Amino acid sequence: MKLLIAMLAVLPLGPAPAEAAPQPLPSGYHWGRCLLQVDGRAYISGRCSYNVQAGGSFMIEGPKQDFAALNSGKPFAELVSKDYFAQIDVRGAEANGYWNEDIRSLHAQTPLGVLKRKCACWLNAKARICLWKR
Repeated sequence: MKLLIAMLAVLPLGPAPAEAAPQPLPSGYHWGRCLLQVDGRAYISGRCSYNVQAGGSFMIEGPKQDFAALNSGKPFAELVSKDYFAQIDVRGAEANGYWNEDIRSLHAQTPLGVLKRKCACWLNAKARICLWKR
């Protein structure tokens, strides 16, 4: 019994990190579920934030992205991304995709090529980017 009480005394109080309250999102962003898969490896899988733009283009951001830090007013050279993200530029039945292959990068500088839509996903032989709004 004493051992159980001692073990309980060292357990952290409050919610586990996965249960922590979600951070505030920038205007126009929402929480959803996403998949960013490149060359068979998943970089975002599950909870994400997203922003849908005019014409259906959209941005997805991994759940660890720190928007408060990115919008802190610090000089651009001091800022780093905390998670992967992708930009999908929809042009009719096709889209061009880009992502920040280097997690620290603030630009979606790496092209993913021309993507075709299949249900909630945009894909080609290299990449699969999916967005579920719930």
